[in-house]
Amino acid sequence: MSHLREAAPTLAPIGQPHAAWWQRALLLGPVANREERNVRAIYLEIACSGLATGIAANFMSVFAVRLGASDLVVGALNSGPYLASLLWSLPTARLISDKRRLMPIMVSSLFLYRLTFLLIALIPSVLSRAQAEAIAVINFIGGFPMVMVNIAVFAMLADAVSPERLARVVSRRVAIGGFASIITLLLAGLWLEQSPFPFSYQVAYTVAFLISIGSVWYMSRITLLGEVTPASTGQRLSWRERWQKLQQNRTFFLFLVSATFLHLSLNVSAPLYPILVVKKLGASDGWVSLLLTLFTLTSVAGAWRMDWFIRRWGTRRTLAATMVVLGIYTT
Repeated sequence: MSHLREAAPTLAPIGQPHAAWWQRALLLGPVANREERNVRAIYLEIACSGLATGIAANFMSVFAVRLGASDLVVGALNSGPYLASLLWSLPTARLISDKRRLMPIMVSSLFLYRLTFLLIALIPSVLSRAQAEAIAVINFIGGFPMVMVNIAVFAMLADAVSPERLARVVSRRVAIGGFASIITLLLAGLWLEQSPFPFSYQVAYTVAFLISIGSVWYMSRITLLGEVTPASTGQRLSWRERWQKLQQNRTFFLFLVSATFLHLSLNVSAPLYPILVVKKLGASDGWVSLLLTLFTLTSVAGAWRMDWFIRRWGTRRTLAATMVVLGIYTT
């Protein structure tokens, strides 16, 4: 009988009107179908996330450079989250293996990461020296909860959406996040261009933090489909046994090798872009905003049609083609 109660539509109490369409669209009213509610929450969460990160993530290196960051500090700023990922990925995988803890971990980790936006906004008011270095440290610390979000989100999507809808939801999620990021990139560029420094960046990062609270709230509205099971209590494998099992799965092993070289090549050059654009070419915040907008726009276009490419070419050919294009981009 429990599954019948779950499937039954939620009725408004007698004497109270049903929620308006916009309330249901924003999940401020009841949604009868649990999967549909999850899909809406996933889209709304990434929309808020895109609006926030369109400011916070894209302009972080530019902010540090304008605060006088050296080339070493810019490199540390870009590599900090990857170092956190190296240190924290395996412990994170163990933590989220218990599906009962998946969503609480995601929500709390997402909030802690969003909190770094507010801390960065306060730096010019709190510190008179080493401001760029402080941004790099905060970004490194924020990398730990963000690693948990980045890993847990794949498990969440697989358990919150049916397999038939998963590919479309993932591609739409990326596209919505990119489109939302474009909006704030353009608005932030206008604001930063016309407002005094560093007040302009402090306001931008404060706004990013406030918007990101919506991201945390919508993430908390997602519930997993099916049975939520605890983590396996089986014996843990040693590093040698894990390496042997990895070698046995040759396809996955080759994927890891290729992904390692891809990320290495991309991230080696990543710190050079803000240095080149801001220091060497002297680009204003408006030009930086335009460059980032064009970059994000192409990402949105690709993500929106990604499911079509996968159906037409298959996953392997799609990955190969995109990796070649990425290689051309770095040159």
